[in-house]
Amino acid sequence: MKQKPSRNLWREILHSFARPREAFSSYSHFAGAILSILALIALLLRLPEGSKPGAYISLAVFAVSMFLLYTTSGFYHLIVSSQKVIEALRRLDHIMIYMLIAGTCTPVCVIFLSGGWRWGMLAAIWSLAAAGLVFKLLWISAPRWLSTLSYV
Repeated sequence: MKQKPSRNLWREILHSFARPREAFSSYSHFAGAILSILALIALLLRLPEGSKPGAYISLAVFAVSMFLLYTTSGFYHLIVSSQKVIEALRRLDHIMIYMLIAGTCTPVCVIFLSGGWRWGMLAAIWSLAAAGLVFKLLWISAPRWLSTLSYV
C-alpha cells in the first residue's frame, strides 16, 4: 500500500520556513534556485539566431539541474524534522551534485562536440552521474575524501 506524505511533514516544512535548521544556507540556496531560472532565460536569449534545438535543450538541462540542486539543498538546510527525513534530504542533496555536474557538461558537449565525440561524452558523463547517484544511495556516509573523489 502506497504511503501518503504525512500532514505532519507538511507542517514541519511550513514551520521550518519560520525557524530553519540552517537559515543562511537554506535561504541562499533558495535564492540560487530563483537565479537559476533567470540564468536560463539569459542563456537562451544569448544563443545566436538559428541555433539548433539541441543547444536550447542542453541549456535547459543545465538550468533544470541547477534549479533542482539549489531547491533540494535549500530544503535540506531548511527542514527541522526527524533524523530519517534529514538523512533522506542529505542523500538527495548529494545526489543532485552529480546531476549538476552532468547538467553543466551537457551544453558543452552538445554545442561544441559533434558525432561520436558528442554522444560518447554525453553517455560517459551521464553514466558517471548515475553511478554517483547509486553510490550516494548506498553509502551516504562514505569517507569525505572518497565522496570528493567521486565528484571528479
